Amino acid sequence: MNDHKHEVHGIMCGHVHTNERPLRLIEHGPEGQWDFMCGEHDHDTQEAIDAAVVVCKSCAMTGYLLPLKVQELPANHIAELDAQTESWNVREMTAEEIAEYYED
Repeated sequence: MNDHKHEVHGIMCGHVHTNERPLRLIEHGPEGQWDFMCGEHDHDTQEAIDAAVVVCKSCAMTGYLLPLKVQELPANHIAELDAQTESWNVREMTAEEIAEYYED
């Protein structure tokens, strides 16, 4: 049985990968790329190097994402964890956020 259709491949910031900070931001970019981030804006070049390529299966991410299912997040959308309510808010990316993907 092929289980690859339930996998999401992406980049996870070093803070989340090392459990220094919780997962609070998931981006599903315009070309299908995925980013799993802490949501802070203090990343520098070295921390970008510390980022990890990850393969996430829905069952492995349940602790982070319940009740959000990563595979259901459409392209050009962002899911952000509200720290007060601990619920995931999904929104469409702004034109500026989409443009950032093409600058790199």
